[in-house]
Amino acid sequence: MRIMTAGLRKAREIASAAPLREWVARELYPGPDTTSDDALTDYIRRTHNTVYHPVGTVRMGPPDDEMSPLDPELRVKGVAGLRVADASVFPEHTTVNPNLTVMLVGERCAELVAGS
Repeated sequence: MRIMTAGLRKAREIASAAPLREWVARELYPGPDTTSDDALTDYIRRTHNTVYHPVGTVRMGPPDDEMSPLDPELRVKGVAGLRVADASVFPEHTTVNPNLTVMLVGERCAELVAGS
């Protein structure tokens, strides 16, 4: 919440700086009178939603990469019998909508499970 509140404040700072300020007529939401951390937090809680495609939260990587929880065969390191097959496995975000790529990950995971 601290980061999102700071993000709102940073967005206001950017919008009020030249040359962008010439394009901004007024702040619509949460509104320029909403300034306290409590008020900004309340606004965030009431309006926040995920509309993008989060990826990389459980990225795959080489077996010796301590920062990647999954090996190249989508297995969770240190947990027998558990694989992950969704957008969280991407080491980086794709440049297109990830829907098709996620389906391919699922297909590949099914092949890996069937082959083991």
